[in-house]
Amino acid sequence: MEHNGEMDAADAPNSHASVISDAIQPTLNPDPATATNQPPGAEQSEISHSGSFRGLYAMQRIKQSVEGLGASFRNSFSSSQSSLKRLLPSAQTSNVINKATAIPRKLLLQHLESTAISRDMCRHIPLVMFTCIAFFLSVLNHVDVQRMSLVEKSVEHVFLFSARNDAAISHFAEIHEVQEFWKWFEFVFVPITFLQTSPDGSPLDKSEWGRLMQYNKILGSIRLEQRRARPVECQIHLLDAFYGSMCHPAGKEADRAPFGVQLCPPLDYVPSSGPAQGGECLGGEEYSKAIDFSQSASYSQGFTAEEGKDVYRFWLDPERDQEEIAKQVKYLEARHWIDRQTEHVRIVVTLYNGELSIFTQCSLKLKLERGGYVKNEFEIGSVILDPYTLHPASSYGWDAAWYVCLLAMMVDKGMRMRKRIAKREVGVWDVISGGTIVLSVFLSFWWHLGLLKETTAISEEIAKSFKEHEAEVQDRIQEVIYHLGTYRILCSVNLILIMIHFLEVIRAQPRLAIIVETFLAASNDIVHFLIVFVMIELGFASIGTLLFGHQIKEFATLWDSLMTCFELLVADLSVWSELKAFDETTKSMGFAWVCTYICVVSLIILNMLLAIVMDSYASRQELVEKHGSEDLIHQVYNEAQDAWERLQGRSTLKDLLQALKEAEKEGSYWDLKEELTAEDMVELMIKSKRRRGSRRGSWIQQVTPLEPEEGQEMKKEDKQHVKVAIERALRRFMDSNGKAKH
Repeated sequence: MEHNGEMDAADAPNSHASVISDAIQPTLNPDPATATNQPPGAEQSEISHSGSFRGLYAMQRIKQSVEGLGASFRNSFSSSQSSLKRLLPSAQTSNVINKATAIPRKLLLQHLESTAISRDMCRHIPLVMFTCIAFFLSVLNHVDVQRMSLVEKSVEHVFLFSARNDAAISHFAEIHEVQEFWKWFEFVFVPITFLQTSPDGSPLDKSEWGRLMQYNKILGSIRLEQRRARPVECQIHLLDAFYGSMCHPAGKEADRAPFGVQLCPPLDYVPSSGPAQGGECLGGEEYSKAIDFSQSASYSQGFTAEEGKDVYRFWLDPERDQEEIAKQVKYLEARHWIDRQTEHVRIVVTLYNGELSIFTQCSLKLKLERGGYVKNEFEIGSVILDPYTLHPASSYGWDAAWYVCLLAMMVDKGMRMRKRIAKREVGVWDVISGGTIVLSVFLSFWWHLGLLKETTAISEEIAKSFKEHEAEVQDRIQEVIYHLGTYRILCSVNLILIMIHFLEVIRAQPRLAIIVETFLAASNDIVHFLIVFVMIELGFASIGTLLFGHQIKEFATLWDSLMTCFELLVADLSVWSELKAFDETTKSMGFAWVCTYICVVSLIILNMLLAIVMDSYASRQELVEKHGSEDLIHQVYNEAQDAWERLQGRSTLKDLLQALKEAEKEGSYWDLKEELTAEDMVELMIKSKRRRGSRRGSWIQQVTPLEPEEGQEMKKEDKQHVKVAIERALRRFMDSNGKAKH
């Protein structure tokens, strides 16, 4: 039914059915009068159009193939109409559809290939998503960050925020002088770390000594270590006499010579660097209970470098009385354990939590800057003993799931890479996917044969004879924690690579690929934008360093200034609070710098970047809508429907694509035709079936016999089903291409 040159939506299916019926009627019910108009060579075909039962039954079989081809397009009728009306003038829509009985072969082949690739790639979306989840949960069971955080936040609270308000001693984070460190160490660190009395003042049993926050047992002794700079001549010699001493540049060659104030006789045999200023020596009798001067290992520790190392170590045993430990600290302070040559000092505490089966090692570091400022740093790390014993079900389960996904990725990628290498079509996405697999295999071997094995060996060493190899065991724990940190970083990189692989997979689905295509389309503009942005950012950071670097820590270096600029970019104005605390000149310059940066970078430059991305997104969205691409829900439905058709023994889009490729490869007369009708497609499928049957065996052996029973004819509803199947195929093709050739 037509009104003013347009077809009503209600009558569209019937109109199409009539058109397709006319197109395929000669195939289903051949007329002897028209049999002479067959393509060259068709009269020799075993399947004759003379009305034989064999040819009729072949049509009955092939109608299932065409039905399968069109089954995936039945749901897209409404979207097809809207796409056609959008792409073609409304007055011509009806005429185009009515005349769409012939389809350009090349366009049809291109459409079938893109559809096959899209569906094949979209089948990998669930696999990649589950792979990412399985890998994350597998690694999460290995490192168990939740258990680690329970210990680490407790230790951090004790060492960083404990203070003595009654003695006006600040906590560790506020130590910026050497004298403040010694007070904090004696009156804060020693009492909380070497706790030997209960809260009510009663003494604890010796077996309870060395516990931190009740559950964390100190492993061995606490070690103090430092690195010392070797004295050298100052760079400018003009004022050497005025300065009165040599210089000690940090980060240069380390010193290994013994040091410390000389002890008075009869303890003057203890290694030292000489008497104190004024030629005075230090009496060591008052420290004889804390330091065993009869043992070389006792009186030389801390002031003599470790053999073959650039580090000086002093050990504090938690099994000793707290007063003796306090005396040891006094001894270090009296002998000037920290002096001008000291580069940094580290307090290393190794703990074991039996409740959670975790080794934890924390480091409180003081870095003596050559300007006199003492910078403090806190580091902490943990390692689980054996996650497969703590939670075996989840550990083994997610490991198995991850390895199955990894194996599936390896097999699939190997097959794809083999084809692409043969065609010389290897691209960046293939390299990234291959890198993901290589890194995943490396991480799996490293975890099982490296980290897990070493942690188990350390546990066995502690259980046997820990005291004899205390320093070695603590160093091994430190090394495992360091490697575990590297393992977590590489796992994070691998997760990023898996997500990039996911972006590659979703590019096959047009509506999911909008995000990826947006950035790819805008990449050229973004690169040019970044060139301008980086120069402007460096300019503001350089100005900040020159104007405020000598006064404010956040501008001390160019890197610090860049970080400060980034904080301003995300609306963090804390630096402005510091600028306001200085004199009027600094305050005025700071106000001008901050306002200019916010106006130029935050309000203008950043919004230009958003405009570039949004413009690209809008163009990609318009392009997807213009071509009427099916969404993911319809694609999943069509894929499921094709699977059902294959189970029923019917042909699908994949079979039609294979038939077209075989026809072109074998050089049949189908390769010479530029346009295909519904009748041509039916004949093409018949020939493809017969070719495959002849290669694999007889046609009768491969499919249901073509000979029908005597008197059997194709049912009317089967003929109509063929018409509807081809109609759906034509609608799908026109919806994807926006046009149909006559």
